[in-house]
Amino acid sequence: MASCCFPPLRPRGKATLQSWSRSYHSAVARFTTIDRRGMPISCDTGIMIGELDESFVYVEPEVGNAIRSAIIHQLGSGAFNHSETLPLQFNHDSKHFSYSMINATSVAPEKASPASNIFEIAERKDLGDDVFTNVYEQWLPPAARGIHGGAVIALSVAAAQKTLTSDYHIHSCQCPFFHPRSVDCRQTFHVTRAQQGSTFATRTVECRQQDETIFIITVSFTRETGDIPGAVEHTAAPFEVPAPPTELCEEQPEWTLTEPFQRRRIDSIDAPSSINSSHNRRIFRQWFRFPGVIPKSGGPGAHLHALAFLTDGYFILAAARLHRIWRLPFALEDVPSFPPKLRSQVQRVNESEGLGSTIKEWAKRPRMAMAASLDHRIYFHEPLRTKADEWMVSEMESPWAAHGRALVVQRMFAQDGTLLATCTQEV
Repeated sequence: MASCCFPPLRPRGKATLQSWSRSYHSAVARFTTIDRRGMPISCDTGIMIGELDESFVYVEPEVGNAIRSAIIHQLGSGAFNHSETLPLQFNHDSKHFSYSMINATSVAPEKASPASNIFEIAERKDLGDDVFTNVYEQWLPPAARGIHGGAVIALSVAAAQKTLTSDYHIHSCQCPFFHPRSVDCRQTFHVTRAQQGSTFATRTVECRQQDETIFIITVSFTRETGDIPGAVEHTAAPFEVPAPPTELCEEQPEWTLTEPFQRRRIDSIDAPSSINSSHNRRIFRQWFRFPGVIPKSGGPGAHLHALAFLTDGYFILAAARLHRIWRLPFALEDVPSFPPKLRSQVQRVNESEGLGSTIKEWAKRPRMAMAASLDHRIYFHEPLRTKADEWMVSEMESPWAAHGRALVVQRMFAQDGTLLATCTQEV
């Protein structure tokens, strides 16, 4: 994202122009100003200038603070040799004009900063109605072939939410994963308004990258209706939730420090198995939260987007933990060459998962050659009580595995024991 600020200049007709250094390249551009509803207010002409790796635009808005965004259609040439549609955000006061510009049509997404909302999406009206794209580059997990699946889910849900009023909240979604996604190219999210009712609404979102469909999700929303007299209610019996983590909790393994979420292990429970069960029932519990930016302007939906992101944070490894499979993102043979601190972290993790304490013991365990998410479902039970930036508890178990696949079930609780969401994934 590029930003720039200029002192006020005397208007020259409808647009204000300024002389630029020869080191910049320029092109004539037509500006179509639109209001919050996407309706055009006025058209204007100005100069688009910039260097090879970033673009700047400067016009003097005639309607001042009423301008919210603008669409730029390039007419000239120079450094910009193709047509682009770029969303802008204008700020206007008596001293200067400033703006920030998101190049939604560039192939590469922006690098996110700690202050960025990584689930921010921009409209792509040049591709049609209800089409959006991710603004920021997404996370690539260690040893993964593509973008974190939870990011694609969260961005798709955010795109679907854009087609509804703020009193509709997501209550479920389901999706298959088709292909790995590259972090180097933007995705486009094409929303179809499948169903619209007074209480329920359904959207399907097709995620594409470089003209290939990589992901399809069906998202269901429900409208706030208040308490329903006589409605039946029940929930899973909450367990005794321990105190949330503090800054003094145990040191986190180095290979988890780049994760865009925070998690802390609670315990693993070996529950008694039935006579016909081929293995013990193991339940894994951990604290987790989203430490990034959740904009207040996004309302409850912004927390649900972050929660959708978190649901895929550890799913794929739960079945491996159940069978005590070596699943760390590096080869067992490399561990002896690690620094002492890192070796100690590896030992602590493997001991907690029942693999033993020594390399000799670890070598006897099966190894995970490859794993991928096949199908993902989320049921959001309490959208208005979800705070994804606060510590929550995840409880996972795998009731079935065979034929090279496994089913994992996850329940997500608030600190007071409220069941916030239930998720399933086939891996």
